[in-house]
Amino acid sequence: MDHGRTEVRVGRRRRPRRIQSVAAVSQQNAASAEEVAASAEETTASTERVSMSATDLARGATDLASLASRFDIG
Repeated sequence: MDHGRTEVRVGRRRRPRRIQSVAAVSQQNAASAEEVAASAEETTASTERVSMSATDLARGATDLASLASRFDIG
């Protein structure tokens, strides 16, 4: 008996398939969780940049409106 292996039936043939250990699956899950966390950090940074850009744009629009009112434009 080969521990760690099982047979998978494919049509009429049987093919051996390796069963992953719990530790290996846990390691893969941890690596995936780290990737998700890194992606979330990148998304947060991008969101902050967009927010800052929107704030700058709003500030610029306010300045432009102030100038327009000074010179009676618009």
